This record gives sequence, structure tokens and C-alpha cells, in this order.
Amino acid sequence: MDLSNGTTMNLTMTIKQLGRKKALTTRDYSLENFSSQPTLTELLTRIVTLEVNAFRERQADNQFLRVLTETQLLEAADTGKISLGGQEFTQDVNTDEAIQTAIQAFQDGLYYVFNGETQIEYLTDVVSLELRQDIMFLRLVALVGG
Repeated sequence: MDLSNGTTMNLTMTIKQLGRKKALTTRDYSLENFSSQPTLTELLTRIVTLEVNAFRERQADNQFLRVLTETQLLEAADTGKISLGGQEFTQDVNTDEAIQTAIQAFQDGLYYVFNGETQIEYLTDVVSLELRQDIMFLRLVALVGG
């Protein structure tokens, strides 16, 4: 993947689950030196790498005990998890394995990806990113029974 001629791309990633009205999470990314026409594989690789790095930072930050402000407490309660830190447990995550897992999950149909209103169906499809773009990941839930 050649990123040398790329520019900084801003995108908002929303993760939704079928059957829920509210998004599970929304994150803003600023992708430096990134092509405005990446394939879905390139986009997944970059996003998973950023998420793994963010996870590692959260783990490091979570080792320290902290006091939450009222706003932080309300935001944490809204997500369903309030943590004051002070945890020494760390989980090692292999970036390459995480990327392959995300790619395999897409191939297995565990989630869909939408670029605005357009569904991206193949890993080789080009994702047309403008200066500001919304990407939605729709997580599917298997039905019990049937």
C-alpha cells in the first residue's frame, strides 16, 4: 500500500448493530498520508491499526487510579461501563492478527460496511473518501433457533 502521495483524510466511523436504534460507538479519525481512493482492505488495515494502538493506550492509562469529573461519570454511565482505573491486567494484542480477524469477519458476513449510503461489498472495492466522509460498520447478529 503506497501512502506516500496521500493526503490527510478525515472520516467518522459509526458502528451500529442491527435491531438497535442507537449507535454502539462513533469515532472521528484523521488519517495522515492516506489515499483518497483506498480499497476496503487498506481502510480496514488503517482503522484496525489505529484501534489497536488506542486500545494499548487505554490499557496503559487504566493502570493509574483516577478521579472522574461529573461529565466523565455521566458519559461512562451512558456507555454502561464506569472505570476508575487501577487495574494491572494487560492484554497483548497482535496488530496483524487483529487485521486478519477484521478481514475474515467481513468475508464471513459478520458485518457490512457503508460509505455514506453505498454498501461496500468486496475487499477490493475502492472507498471514495472526500475531505470529510462517514463510514458505517453494521454488525449483524445471528438469530437463535431457525
